[in-house]
Amino acid sequence: MRQTPRIPRRSEAPRLPIKVVAEPDRNNTYSDSILGSLSLNPSTELVEVLTYRRLGMRLDTIRKLRRGHWMVQDTLDLHGANREEARRLLAGFITSCREQGIRCVKIIHGKGLRSPNQEPVIRSLLRGWLVGLEDVLAYCEAPPNDGGSGATLVLLVPK
Repeated sequence: MRQTPRIPRRSEAPRLPIKVVAEPDRNNTYSDSILGSLSLNPSTELVEVLTYRRLGMRLDTIRKLRRGHWMVQDTLDLHGANREEARRLLAGFITSCREQGIRCVKIIHGKGLRSPNQEPVIRSLLRGWLVGLEDVLAYCEAPPNDGGSGATLVLLVPK
């Protein structure tokens, strides 16, 4: 019998490390209003973290979130909102999702193309606020076909 030449396996592409952020200080009780936990302090509000995974979450959580393991159940669009409006809308949205038992949401914030200096201000604020919320288990940038850098997928605690 004649042997056919085998095609060697290509080595897997190197995986990029997932940036993990330590769990924020949770000294505030949840009885504080959700708005109170979303600070507008200029020294701490511009946090540009591409992904977040709460301590204790599995390492593959971000990959699963990005690939659609959890279906997006609701969407919040923050286009055109200023900082205060975005903060209020986010607080109401997260509270509503928690009450309804919603697990995965998409928050559309835009890419900042119409902002001064074309910087994504709301995106940076939003991601900083999300890290401080107890209801948020993880978040990541949406895939390109789902909004890319103009949207964030958020995984919430189960009810």
